[in-house]
Amino acid sequence: IHIALGLNGLTLDAYGLVWQVTRRLLVSLAASAVACAVLIPLFGITGAALATLVGLTTSNVLCSGQLWLKYRIAPWDRAGSLTVLGFGVSAGLAWLADRQVHSNLVQAVIAVGIVSVGTIATSTATSGWEEWKWFLGSFNRTRPS
Repeated sequence: IHIALGLNGLTLDAYGLVWQVTRRLLVSLAASAVACAVLIPLFGITGAALATLVGLTTSNVLCSGQLWLKYRIAPWDRAGSLTVLGFGVSAGLAWLADRQVHSNLVQAVIAVGIVSVGTIATSTATSGWEEWKWFLGSFNRTRPS
């Protein structure tokens, strides 16, 4: 969620709007508590994870809305949106590949490899040529001894 929308609560804190962040966190706490009460009995540990997702999403969406309404700061831009899309596609591909393999270690390596490469490639491609050169150059730097 923070990857998609950014650390908007911290940005509001930096603007001195701590009380507004606190109110939004209280709303997200209530949403998370309701989600826990509903989802945990139905889905167990997966329900707990989904309830956590509900709380984080609620908090971040409310803080993003406040940043947009008060300061016209968008929580995303073109490069960020495409990076999140690249992550989603990569995660989907990793899930499909995971269904074909029966070794836990190989599954983990495939998932991390596909998601990492897909996300980094999308992010770098959308950031422009200067970012791409910096990324490639970071592999050629010598370490001090």
